[in-house]
Amino acid sequence: MFQLRRLPAGGVAAATTRLEVVRNYSIPPGLVASVRPSCRLIVPLPASVTRLAEETVKLGKKGGSAVCSCQSEGGEAPVGRATVIETIVTFTNPPVVEVVAGVAFDGVDPLLGPMLAAFWKEQLRDRFPVVQHQPPYTPPVEQFPTGGAVPGLSFEFGLALPASRLWVQSRDGQELLQLQPGYFACNWRKVQPSGEYDRWLKRRSAFKRWFEMLSDYLVAEGNGQPKVTQCEVTYVNHIRPGASWSRHSEFNKVFAVTASTPADYPPEQISTELQLALVDGDQAYGRLHIKILPAFDRDGKTPLYVLELTARGAPSDDGVGGATAFLDRGREAIDRTFVAITTGAMHLDWGMVP
Repeated sequence: MFQLRRLPAGGVAAATTRLEVVRNYSIPPGLVASVRPSCRLIVPLPASVTRLAEETVKLGKKGGSAVCSCQSEGGEAPVGRATVIETIVTFTNPPVVEVVAGVAFDGVDPLLGPMLAAFWKEQLRDRFPVVQHQPPYTPPVEQFPTGGAVPGLSFEFGLALPASRLWVQSRDGQELLQLQPGYFACNWRKVQPSGEYDRWLKRRSAFKRWFEMLSDYLVAEGNGQPKVTQCEVTYVNHIRPGASWSRHSEFNKVFAVTASTPADYPPEQISTELQLALVDGDQAYGRLHIKILPAFDRDGKTPLYVLELTARGAPSDDGVGGATAFLDRGREAIDRTFVAITTGAMHLDWGMVP
């Protein structure tokens, strides 16, 4: 996901805004976002994921606004599982290009920058020899106010920057760890077109291994035991043209969405954001954020759709066990929702395994 922060004087920013987007995932160079028209959407959702009645649902439009409504087929149902579900849905050629498993934590010295650098040097450098400094990232805090109030976004404005975030990468760039006081994440990235996603169990194991190593190091150095306060798992998909679609206007061939527009004004492209409640019985324990954005590939001509799904919320306890349990539930919600909002034709294109 992302937050906005004001740039210092002289910084580079998008025209007319002077704001920079700070994300917890990478953006391939050359990927160009496109403009976004408007329509009315009906979105099918899995039974395990429902929308809170008063939560915000946004549809981007150049020069105006629009309405987006959602339908849940099957009502509410618990999403939790006692064990990890290895296979929810499998594709031989999935469109996923990045997976992020991350946690926010406290219980340690907030001024950990030098200690994190030492941790990389002593224990990670052989496996992750490439280091980059990135702007700090603060995950939005998921809150569920009573009375139907719409939750606000978390923004950070100011000229002074806190401690930077370290990106430490494997030699091939596919594996990435993010180290920042109060935040840790483990990324997998599809760097080469031939790269294959190594599936959730390996992503889960990688997160657990490196976060436990960081926790043990901080305890041994007298900096306290990290206590997880929030977890997030993100899947970023680049949906490229194929047998089923070739233009942004063919949104309904990609997504299982009913788009209603005036006959005289057909949509050229559609962008939408949804916030869905992750529920266990009648209790919400997190949110699933969905973003669909039209874009162009590196050549500046080939259309694609970026589909980003992020599950975020508080763990059942503040240890690594509570973190991995939430990540498992979030990943399940993401997989089921991905299948529900994409078309059967796209499932065939991606080689869905029955």
